[in-house]
Amino acid sequence: LLELHPHVGVVGGLVEDKDGVVVDGCYMVNDAGMLESPWLGQLASHGGPYTLALKTQSVATPGNSLAFFRISALKRAGAWPLETYETSSDMIMQLCGRLAANGWIAAFSPLVRARAGSAFRSEKSRRRPPVGVSGVSHALVRYGMGRNFRI
Repeated sequence: LLELHPHVGVVGGLVEDKDGVVVDGCYMVNDAGMLESPWLGQLASHGGPYTLALKTQSVATPGNSLAFFRISALKRAGAWPLETYETSSDMIMQLCGRLAANGWIAAFSPLVRARAGSAFRSEKSRRRPPVGVSGVSHALVRYGMGRNFRI
């Protein structure tokens, strides 16, 4: 995606546990203004409430566990070199916000996948969404509803 689309600054995908259930994925802004992910808690092969869920699309931010950044995009957005080696949900969202403010797009691909480590294996971590993410669907998250979506 980074090679095919010159305006993509970050790519994310799905992180699934040993049972094939998605424990982290990309997020979009819903009509209520909250981040939401149609993939969390679903089987990685599940398309969600709409067909395009398993297609490449733009999103607001990738998940906290799986994100690939274009270094040149981070440099142009004034975010490189990174200030810390620790990653957090705030850091990923802040970086994506800086990229979006500088015209870069965040993309999701179902072909970008990873297996979760032991931190995601507990039922407790599967039940609670990340901080700032809606745990209940407020509206159907649709294809292309990212704050940095371009036509």
